[in-house]
Amino acid sequence: MTESLIIIILSIFLVLPIILKILGRKNLPLSISVSYLLGLSIWTYLLFILNTKGITFSLKNVLVVYSFLLALFFFAVRFFKSKSYNSVRRVGNNKNYKNVFMDNKILLIVISLLLIFTFIANLYWPVKDWDSLVLYDFRAKLFAEHGGMKEAIEQGYFTSYPLMTSLSHMLVYLFNVSASPMLLYEGFYLSILIIFYYSLKILRTSTRVTLFFTLALMGYGIIFEQSTVSYTNLPYTAYLFTGYIFLLLWLKNGKVTSIFLSALFTGLSGWVRFAEPFWIVIVIVASLLFWLKKKRFYISVYILSVYLLRLPWSLFVESVSGPVPYAAKSISKTLPFLTQGARLENIKNVLSYLYVNVILEYGIVILFYVVLFYFVFMNLKKRLDLTFISDLLVVSGIIGTICLGTFLFSILVESWFQIGDSLRRMSMIIVPFAIFASARLFDHVYKER
Repeated sequence: MTESLIIIILSIFLVLPIILKILGRKNLPLSISVSYLLGLSIWTYLLFILNTKGITFSLKNVLVVYSFLLALFFFAVRFFKSKSYNSVRRVGNNKNYKNVFMDNKILLIVISLLLIFTFIANLYWPVKDWDSLVLYDFRAKLFAEHGGMKEAIEQGYFTSYPLMTSLSHMLVYLFNVSASPMLLYEGFYLSILIIFYYSLKILRTSTRVTLFFTLALMGYGIIFEQSTVSYTNLPYTAYLFTGYIFLLLWLKNGKVTSIFLSALFTGLSGWVRFAEPFWIVIVIVASLLFWLKKKRFYISVYILSVYLLRLPWSLFVESVSGPVPYAAKSISKTLPFLTQGARLENIKNVLSYLYVNVILEYGIVILFYVVLFYFVFMNLKKRLDLTFISDLLVVSGIIGTICLGTFLFSILVESWFQIGDSLRRMSMIIVPFAIFASARLFDHVYKER
């Protein structure tokens, strides 16, 4: 427990001063959540890059690298002026928080109980899940024991997923090899919930609606399940969702720092899971928004930033195992296979597969969003501003990516139908996006009462 808390605290304080300058000191929980995600990913990414250059994984080297980054960000923060770079408005004011609790006490009590349960579970349960035992956590123990990646590479199955979660576990083990890294996942869970809550409040969603949909997110089957599982799905979801949130905040505040953070989180999602092409949806939506807002220079900057953040792992994988046909990288080559697989029998099998592993799990949240969208903009005749269009494009893009990707996978991989649970976990990315978009729509209905 202590070792995991040390890593969480160090990750937060690594970038907290500069994040406070960007987001404002009055939104401290939001700044802490963003800092945790950003600090941990930057720290582990630099450790990985340095290891490829011969710097071993050891407690001494880990702390030296941390000290270097801390000094770097300390000097960088001097270039920011708080007033001119404060990217978001303060959530709330001097309202009596006792009244807020009394008005929403049931919601707050349920939220607290769920958080207590996940905290206790992550505090006492060890790493126990199959993929983590044989891959993510196993790599971490090899890194901590040998100080490098050679032994892990020799075990095979090494380059399937990037090293962010494995190196995060390793940081814990370097302090104490018997410690559990599970509290790191409580950090991911809390971070996405706080970012979800604060982003809705910044976009002026009412407190009761915000709390209700935050509860819906934290209690949603697979999100709650993954909060106590040491897989990469929840961290990946947190990074990609945060990347989109800062894109929306840019639409509201026009600050370049919001674009910078959006590109940073979108690119760093590839340090958690690389093969999934969901990041392309965010990049496409960002490019469309920049085009519509006549900020076309940002298109190339955003795309280049995301590309450069994904490049080190891509080059490393190619150096170890040769070119890998990632969907996002070879989509032009795989699209011609669509006609090959467009047989009625194959289409039926894919649709059945999607129904069992995606629709049964996520159909309710998708349907709820579609119904709300129709009701708000067709019945209530609300104005469709760019933020709502962005929500629609991202949710639709993620759904389309899941369907197209599954169809291509069914053509290219003979055993495609045997990994339904993997598709179910991978598709959990839709949950925070759809619930977030639904919350903003529902707020219109709530205010019309």
